[in-house]
Amino acid sequence: MVKGGKQSTSKQPQKTVLLSIGLTNPTSTIVHFILAHHSPQSLRKVFRQSEDSSQSPRRLFAKSSKTLHKVFGDSLKTLQRLFRDSLKTLRRLFRDSSETL
Repeated sequence: MVKGGKQSTSKQPQKTVLLSIGLTNPTSTIVHFILAHHSPQSLRKVFRQSEDSSQSPRRLFAKSSKTLHKVFGDSLKTLQRLFRDSLKTLRRLFRDSSETL
């Protein structure tokens, strides 16, 4: 983005969601997803703080859980968007294929 003749060099974080679906029985599906989010540094920071910090465990846990909650919340939104996009694509493909028949 160019503002006032200067080019912004800030990079948007990359988000990746890996999804695997396992069928345990015909009536239930368990969805497991591994999240490699835009902020692996946040996760490293959480665990590094737990080693290096002299804070009380309760306070440290509160900070860590807040960071992890944000990371997983953002990843869940990304996952929901991917499902919506996939559903739209499938509907369009189905509509297009039924028109050609």
